[in-house]
Amino acid sequence: RRVLFRSQPCGSAELALALARSLLAEHGYEAHVARLAYQHWLASHPFDLAPAMQRALTGTVDATVEDAGALVRIASLGIWSAGHPGRAADAARQDARLTHPGDLCVASCGVLAATLAEVVGGAALPAIAAVALDAAKQGPAAVRDAIDLGLAGQRPDVNAARVSVLVTLQEAFYQLAHADGFEEGVVASVSGGGDSHWRGAITGALLGAREGSRRLPSRWVLPVLACRASSNGDAFRPRPRDYWPDDVLDIAEALLKLASP
Repeated sequence: RRVLFRSQPCGSAELALALARSLLAEHGYEAHVARLAYQHWLASHPFDLAPAMQRALTGTVDATVEDAGALVRIASLGIWSAGHPGRAADAARQDARLTHPGDLCVASCGVLAATLAEVVGGAALPAIAAVALDAAKQGPAAVRDAIDLGLAGQRPDVNAARVSVLVTLQEAFYQLAHADGFEEGVVASVSGGGDSHWRGAITGALLGAREGSRRLPSRWVLPVLACRASSNGDAFRPRPRDYWPDDVLDIAEALLKLASP
């Protein structure tokens, strides 16, 4: 599994690409279109498929699932809604309900998308924090607590018996407020054990939005842009072109153009 994930995107990353491409195709978010994109992904026989995700996309949505599976695919909603956190939050909540309809997951997705929209829009940390906490008002108090703790400098205990989506959210806000840079924050997030891949993805989304693509380490960016999971390359499991990440910078630029002035 570790070798496989080094050479090509995991399932969550492929779903993120599917959502981003559906946004561009529709010039905005449509829940039924996103669901069709996720079902198309499922029909492509992905190698990294969580049982709960499979059940959700085939008709059995489980509101008791409280992992970060929906959280890690929605970064594109923040880019598409740069400067418009309310629009981002609304779309993210709709998207979460497709596979993770529990209150914690829905609220966490709304918070992350709204925060990303504010970060991409160039806001400073106090304004970003205010937007995040405002978006959290529509969910359980535990979501707001996770944000508050992270911003205040308390990292989550990844080994404690806590809800995965809250641990991921708290870690991301801790790193947003306290990490000196993108690389430091992401490395710290993935080094603690537990669901490190989810924590790294969400921390990376927030810090990457803050830093901008030009300030990201080239040794991190270039392998992504060179990643083509084709039968002619070195991919362990060839995948359809829609799930290659080699055009992610072009996707991000196109999504920014969709954001209203």
